[in-house]
Amino acid sequence: MDIVQHSTDKYDQFCLQHADKIPVFFQPWWLEALAGCGKVEKLIFQTKSGEVFGIWPVFQKQKYGFRWNTLPPYTPVSGPWLISAPENAPALIKSVAARFPWVLYFLTHSFQGLSFRNAWESAGFETELRYTYQLPRVKEAEDLYHLFQPNTRSRIRKAAQLLEVRAEQNLDRFLPLYIRHAKERNIFTNQHLSAFKALFEAGLTQNQGALWCAYDRQDTLVAGIFAVWDQQQMYILVTSMDRDFREYQAPRLLLWHAIQQAVKQGLAFDFEGGNVPGIGSFFASFGATKTPYLRAMRYGNKIWRRVVKRAELLKNSVPPSAT
Repeated sequence: MDIVQHSTDKYDQFCLQHADKIPVFFQPWWLEALAGCGKVEKLIFQTKSGEVFGIWPVFQKQKYGFRWNTLPPYTPVSGPWLISAPENAPALIKSVAARFPWVLYFLTHSFQGLSFRNAWESAGFETELRYTYQLPRVKEAEDLYHLFQPNTRSRIRKAAQLLEVRAEQNLDRFLPLYIRHAKERNIFTNQHLSAFKALFEAGLTQNQGALWCAYDRQDTLVAGIFAVWDQQQMYILVTSMDRDFREYQAPRLLLWHAIQQAVKQGLAFDFEGGNVPGIGSFFASFGATKTPYLRAMRYGNKIWRRVVKRAELLKNSVPPSAT
């Protein structure tokens, strides 16, 4: 019988052993950077003989005496990460969920969930497909550039004539733009700000993150994007822009810059998003492929299900960022 237990040491050892495969969002340094946002239980799956074959970092938040399991800030996917999908996947998921019987809801977005969607549903979770947009690993950036829609290429060329892209080593100039842009979209929270600061510093320290900013000829900050990567692909997690300079097309130039950096590092590229139609079509203009992943959620009761669904409707009513 397989065993599920909390073990920081075994979790970290497993991540080190499989560092070439495990996504950045599961890595110990990522979880440590987000320690101020909630409690993380580093769960491992192991056989009766003690061989670890999977992990699951379960993030829990608590407020006013209520508890729920969800995704940490800037962490688009989590859930179980297994060397292989075992036949007893439903039992494994149930055993993890049973560790948190008191939570109001349990939410995760899983990389590997598509392979055993039925297992989630058998464990009492509701599931649905979500989508991101991705570009494959290629040898030369031009192999991707020719896939861009003509108007995307022309706007990138226009932006390149007006703007300079620079890598930033601190957040002094970028943070005011980040805060202003988030408030314009009604998505600003102090917790997300703290998380972004921590992930920026940790990403630079680990050489797994970068902030690229676009400046005009007067050295005015026009836009910036923050990306992280593992040994498989690069992900765009933050995009902020000054709407007064929207005609400069800075986000397209910055994304093209990030794509070139990913190619240099031998990585695939994930725009990390695309469920909003306008944003999805924007990413598709770069020749990106719509790629599904699984959202799984279990509610404590019907009342709390209605509360969460209502909150999601309000959140999704926020207009997407200008592109």
